[in-house]
Amino acid sequence: MPPLSHFWGHFFPPKPTFTEANLSVDLYGKVYVITGANSGIGKDIARLLYAKNAKVYVLCRSENKALKAIQDMEKAFPDSNGALIFIACDLADLKNVKTAADAFLTSPASSA
Repeated sequence: MPPLSHFWGHFFPPKPTFTEANLSVDLYGKVYVITGANSGIGKDIARLLYAKNAKVYVLCRSENKALKAIQDMEKAFPDSNGALIFIACDLADLKNVKTAADAFLTSPASSA
């Protein structure tokens, strides 16, 4: 059985080692694909990358939620030279994943 400290770490995790301060470079010309970028951690990562001028593909099931998240990010960082591009994608459906991958690969913005 693992020591008690192992379980303690799951209930009280340590502070993160990677934060916004670690990402002080300009990401202009870089392309990122973020799934679930309309809420939670996915949205926070997309916001962080977009704020640093990256092209961010926002893959979500709900177009309405994705467009709202994109609008919020663009409003929060009006001076960003990045781009936020929505692609519909439901990871539970492999045919839908293939369609989303094809949409990404044929998009002119997928190349930096």
